[in-house]
Amino acid sequence: MMHFTESDCLRYRREATCFEEALPLGNGKIGAMVYGGVARARIGLNHDELWTGIPSDGLNGVSKEAYFEAQRLALDGKLKEAQDVLENSFCKCARVSAYQPMGDLYLDCSATEVKDYKRALFLREGLAAEEYEADGVFVTRECFTSYPDKRLIFAFRLQ
Repeated sequence: MMHFTESDCLRYRREATCFEEALPLGNGKIGAMVYGGVARARIGLNHDELWTGIPSDGLNGVSKEAYFEAQRLALDGKLKEAQDVLENSFCKCARVSAYQPMGDLYLDCSATEVKDYKRALFLREGLAAEEYEADGVFVTRECFTSYPDKRLIFAFRLQ
């Protein structure tokens, strides 16, 4: 069990109300935004293969050369010229797609009395956790992603 007093921990006393307040998790393939909450906890899910348009490698044939040209210009102190190269060549891919979310997972709880709600992101472990007491039962929920297993894992404990 994680301790909500650790120094490398972002702590909150309420659930997230918008995307920017959710706790981000990811392993390079699968991601989640943990909003938390008791009555209706929300976890936004995403996957790296969900994009609009058609599959593309994202290269336009000049990206490599444009990168090195912009790098050379920047190192020579010609920052405006380097920026122009990046904007006019490097970033002009043949196909541009927009990232799409996979969906939301909701966890409903019918508790009538909730006390001591805490939500945290443990930075070193890459773990989002919630703790609270619901109708006299102490609840712990934890969520993390595993890179080697390519999984998003949820754990629940009731005491």
